[in-house]
Amino acid sequence: MLRWRGGLYLDPFYADFAIQPLQAAGRYALDSATGRLTLAGVELNQPGVLTAAVDATLQPGAAPLLQQARIEMKTVELAGFFPTYIAPWLAATAFSDLQASGRVSGRLGLRDDRLESFDLGLDAVTLEDPGQRLSLHGLAGNLAWGRDDMARTLRIGWQGGSLYRFDLGPAGFHLRSQGDEYRLLEPAEVEVLDGRLLIEEWALSSPGTDAMRWHIDAILTPVSMARVTTALDWPLMQGQLSGVIPDVRYSDGRIEVDGMLLVRVFDGAVRLQDLRLEQPLGLVPQLQADIAIDNVDLEQLTGTFAFGKIEGRLDGRVRDLWLQNWQPLAFDAELATPEDDASRHRISQKAVDNLSRIGGGVGQALSRTFLGVFEEFPYDRLGIRCRLRNGVCEMGGVAPIDDGYYLVKGTWLPPRINVIGYADAVDWTALVERLKAATAGGAPQVQ
Repeated sequence: MLRWRGGLYLDPFYADFAIQPLQAAGRYALDSATGRLTLAGVELNQPGVLTAAVDATLQPGAAPLLQQARIEMKTVELAGFFPTYIAPWLAATAFSDLQASGRVSGRLGLRDDRLESFDLGLDAVTLEDPGQRLSLHGLAGNLAWGRDDMARTLRIGWQGGSLYRFDLGPAGFHLRSQGDEYRLLEPAEVEVLDGRLLIEEWALSSPGTDAMRWHIDAILTPVSMARVTTALDWPLMQGQLSGVIPDVRYSDGRIEVDGMLLVRVFDGAVRLQDLRLEQPLGLVPQLQADIAIDNVDLEQLTGTFAFGKIEGRLDGRVRDLWLQNWQPLAFDAELATPEDDASRHRISQKAVDNLSRIGGGVGQALSRTFLGVFEEFPYDRLGIRCRLRNGVCEMGGVAPIDDGYYLVKGTWLPPRINVIGYADAVDWTALVERLKAATAGGAPQVQ
């Protein structure tokens, strides 16, 4: 029996067997003429890490060193195995801090220093990313792959998890692998918050390489906006989010949506086009998109915040949206009453004061005038524009006026009120803080 208590360095990992000794027992044969070393029935045991049986042929001093090997992994405890044998290979990736536990067993085949095939069983595996990008628990099933052209059937699932803080419920998948190609054999469902992602098609090729590609077709059943906004740490919103997710493709580190992503919310629709997401699980993901907002019910929208009640409808466009690490760097946004909107137009005193604060101290300070006796006012049109560049928002409204712009343009009917903005440029961080204060229900500060 060989008992190894020293260290082993094989770039990029280092194993300190003084802490967890590796024991090996079995037969070997050395061909003195060729220098070939043959291992037969070698039993490996590293307490708390792995037990395995190895048959292999090595040619020291030659390339390739490992001519062939068959490894039967009887038990692998990921809590001990992962930090030493797997984590070093992830050091330069988005999952450099990934943690794992659970058990794996199965077989590996190698030839000419290359992995040729594997067939692994997973039992109660947990994957946890401290950065909250991905977590899965209760992962179980089998994974199989080979360089040959033989088709293999896989079944894998999990009990729960999360993706970017969105809770995932139990799910199971029936797949086929053939070479570097994986394909879903039958539709699958994944619980997402309180809705479901219905996956019609999914395919993956060349996983774990720079050439990795995948695509998916799916439908998202209604998810409560309260759950979505809580998960994102946004102000609490009501309503539902749902939509059709058309052909979504990933290649060269980029996710692209073919066509339009449609979301129905607040009795209206939000359409995302030209959506591109760079390095989605990287350290600094970047998203670009154009967004169209159609006929949203303002009463439903403002009813989800403490902003103040507004009745009417809202259209909008957000062009050239650019997010870096989920924070906006640039966009050109315009939100306004539709030209043909025939719905009732009313705005509360509280909403007027909050719009005044956002626009840079405008309109009447209602509580200081006789208009303070009115709870709400009719209006003709309202809207706001923001063009974000270099941390500064260039502001505008629905129509210009001397030295400013209308945020709310009143009707000729009394009590008549206009809300006018005078700030042409506002620091983005300051504007966000004003919006947070307004939607948190803080006392308006009209100057």
